[in-house]
Amino acid sequence: MKALVYTAPYRMELQELPQPQPGLGEVLIRVAAAGICGSDVHGFRGQSARRKPPLVMGHEFTGQVVAFGPGVDDLPTGQMVVVNPLLPCGTCEWCLSGRSHICPYRKLIGMDRPGAFADYVVVPRRAIFPLPDGMSPTLGT
Repeated sequence: MKALVYTAPYRMELQELPQPQPGLGEVLIRVAAAGICGSDVHGFRGQSARRKPPLVMGHEFTGQVVAFGPGVDDLPTGQMVVVNPLLPCGTCEWCLSGRSHICPYRKLIGMDRPGAFADYVVVPRRAIFPLPDGMSPTLGT
């Protein structure tokens, strides 16, 4: 698959990478649209200590369900989805009290794991939401 890879500050390269495969509780998404966030720009400029090359950035995106890993059986192949890129741990006191948005252990797609500036991306099922019928992938992103 093709992916835009951050390789150094102010440098991105279009590379051919292996297509990712979904693991337990994960879904393979064919990216339909991806936005460029201000934090992606900071990463591109080398101003984000958490974005370390080589990295496929991109955390604001929509796409189509292509395949699932073990433990996922509630999404049809072909479903258009939007992804919440914040991945809280689910077990800390903040997550357990309903404040997962401030989880100190949360990860971000496109920063802590490969993102959506690629043909395909693997994401946890818990981060996926069906795109409303008739909504364009661009608007969903």
